[in-house]
Amino acid sequence: MVILTDKFLVGIGSCLVALGVAFLLATPYMLDTRDPFVLGGFFWSIVGGTTIGFGWHAGDKKTKQLNTMR
Repeated sequence: MVILTDKFLVGIGSCLVALGVAFLLATPYMLDTRDPFVLGGFFWSIVGGTTIGFGWHAGDKKTKQLNTMR
């Protein structure tokens, strides 16, 4: 389970960024609730991007640990 943590975080982060983009794309169709869609789009994009960053960091850390064990 620990081995796939980095890939899992990158995958979840990508899904969250896609959710944020979907919110931003839905904004023109929901004019009466435009502001929550914009806020939600930016929020989920930022959370997803941060999650992807954590996944990359975990992958780099795992790679460094594996290289020192060899």
